[in-house]
This record gives sequence, structure tokens and C-alpha cells, in this order.
Amino acid sequence: MLRSVADQAGRRARASEQGRLRLQRAAELRRDRDWAWLAAAFGQPFRGWNDGQDLYLDRLMQFWDKGELAVGRIDVGSRPGPDANRAGNQAALNVLSEFDADYPDDPPGFSAFVDPDQRLDPYGDGSFRWSGEIQLGIGVPNRPQAAAWAHIGPLGEGMTVPLEIGHTDTQTTYMHLVQGIGLARWAYGSEEIVLLVPSTFVREASLADDPAVRWKPDPMQRPFGAFVRMLTAADSPKPADQQEPDRG
Repeated sequence: MLRSVADQAGRRARASEQGRLRLQRAAELRRDRDWAWLAAAFGQPFRGWNDGQDLYLDRLMQFWDKGELAVGRIDVGSRPGPDANRAGNQAALNVLSEFDADYPDDPPGFSAFVDPDQRLDPYGDGSFRWSGEIQLGIGVPNRPQAAAWAHIGPLGEGMTVPLEIGHTDTQTTYMHLVQGIGLARWAYGSEEIVLLVPSTFVREASLADDPAVRWKPDPMQRPFGAFVRMLTAADSPKPADQQEPDRG
């Protein structure tokens, strides 16, 4: 269902000049080696790239450009195995517990759970959480060359974000971000988990080269209406653990 919605949106985009520019921008992003890691985090479509996938890739990149998406790269030291090798992927992700030793004064408390029984679950291949304060990168609106940190509070007890491993469509990533509190992506070929958190849940941001300059990012502009209700399958019950982190 989600794929067909994206395909329809892609066909509409192809029919307009502005839409074609957006599709071109997305295709250029996928070819840019400097941004390949982020494009892969946003999506690795199982059935390949088409206009619908590129359209949602562009929409996701707009979140970053507008300073509405915090992004962090977490090194796990290994690449994900095939989707069926859930025990092996879980064993590889157990290394996340070692991060606390690297930050004894402020441990992030990263952990991941790979669902051994997952089958086409729209909420992902498992779950990811952090129990401490974390800092992710965030864009600065109207200042594309500026670097900034997003300061994010810990998730509450039992709270998680979805974990997507390997192939995933860009509209699925979009769905997670517009209806949830974040997403952890472990893409095929990558030795990193990329953590994506909407600016709605960022406590404050600070310039990397001048930490005294701080601000509260604008919340992510989440669309509403019948189209998004279809896109996010809002008629499906939402898991109890997909709740908000402590915003301070």
C-alpha cells in the first residue's frame, strides 16, 4: 500500500516542472559520494529506485535542509547480514553496549533488539533505544555550511524507536518520522547505524563552533489530511512503546 501511494505521488511529480526538479535533485543526491551514507539511511528500495522513491528521498532531505531532522552516525563495526540472519544481526548489534565505557560521565545507553519473528511489520525489523542524553547533528536553516548539535533527552523506560535493517523504501522512512519519534537505520553495506530524530523532540540546538549560540529548533512540519492518514496507515493501532522522549 505504501509503495503504491509513493508511486502515484512520483507520477504526479514527473508531470510538473517543479516535480521534475525535485526528482532530479534526489537522483543527484544518490550519486553524490559525500551523501551516499545519508541516502542509504533514507532508503534502499527492495524493488529499486523510481520516481516515487526519489520524491520521498527529496522530501526527507528537505527535513534536513530546514533543520527539522537530527541525524547521528553510530559505528557498529560490521555490516548487516541477510534479513533472515536475525540472530547474527542481533549479535553484531550487541556491541552498542560498549559505547557507555567510552562516555563514562554521560553514557548514551544505546541498545538494539532485532525481532526474531518479524514478518512484513510496518514498524520495522526491531527496536532501538537510548537511555542517556545524546547529541546528533542538525542543519541550520538558511546556513547550509553551518554545523550544529541537537541535544536530545533520554527515552523513558520501555520506550523505543523502530529499527530498520537493510532494504527499506523511502516512504517507509518518511512514515516513521512523521508519525513517530525517530528511526534507527542499519543499511546494507554500512557499518553504522544512522539515528534519525525529528526536531520536534530536540531539546535545544547549539552551533558546533560557538556552543553559546543556542536555540530551540522549529518542530518538524508533519503533514496532515486524508493522504497522510493513508500513507501512515493511521487506522492501524500504534504500539504502546512508540511514545515521546523526555523533552526537558
